[in-house]
Amino acid sequence: MRLSSGKRKRLEAVSDSRGVIAALAIDQRDALRSLFSAELKIEKSSVPHEQLEKFKSIVVRVLSPHASAVLLEPEYGLRAAVQRAPSSGLLMAYEVSGYDPQVPSRLPRLLEHWSVRRFGRRRRARHQGSAVLCLVPMHEKYRSASGVWVERIGSECAGCDVPFFLEIVPYQDGMDDKSPQFARCKPDILTSAMQEFSQPRYCVDVLKVGVPVTMAYVEGSSASAGTFVHTRAEALQLYRQAAAAAAKPFLFLSAG
Repeated sequence: MRLSSGKRKRLEAVSDSRGVIAALAIDQRDALRSLFSAELKIEKSSVPHEQLEKFKSIVVRVLSPHASAVLLEPEYGLRAAVQRAPSSGLLMAYEVSGYDPQVPSRLPRLLEHWSVRRFGRRRRARHQGSAVLCLVPMHEKYRSASGVWVERIGSECAGCDVPFFLEIVPYQDGMDDKSPQFARCKPDILTSAMQEFSQPRYCVDVLKVGVPVTMAYVEGSSASAGTFVHTRAEALQLYRQAAAAAAKPFLFLSAG
């Protein structure tokens, strides 16, 4: 994979001495607000902004010395960004948390007051992002719309010489993503998306994807409740197929 000197330097900033990206993801927003809401027994909208900022700051201060980078977002993460360890780079999420259920493709909105240029050219060096991450929901029916959306962000990143991390989230209309039905179609959606977004026109530098199987439905998995969709051997083969489909570096997420 060919990289500009600017992108290479920024990727090195989020990698350890071995070239491994070991990032701490603390870009949660709505999900984090829900956790605080449940614990404090108040409405989500009543959770103080300052409390979320303080929580992220504490997590980053304690854990960033053990991570090559931290993944944050501007809404609650700027205060935490300046408290990360000197050895830890900064990945910044670019999209608004969640999606509009009225939009069939589930394409997220980008943060209104931010751009890739602003992420990469912050006046305070500790706020300056080493790379940008965006999340794209993936459904075969809306592949074209998703592709155009990714192309726009990829072009913006390429123009600013900032690495582009793309997180792919497969889904199916009207299907619970924790169901055995979805577990059967998830590998094909994910593998196809990894192959698609490896193409040069998207300017993606690193893919960030969930594992191609739902571990709760893999025979022999400690997460299994007794309903199986894949044997262990089939699951391993699906991992290999997904890996083979990617022509760009990728990270497999554990999905908890």
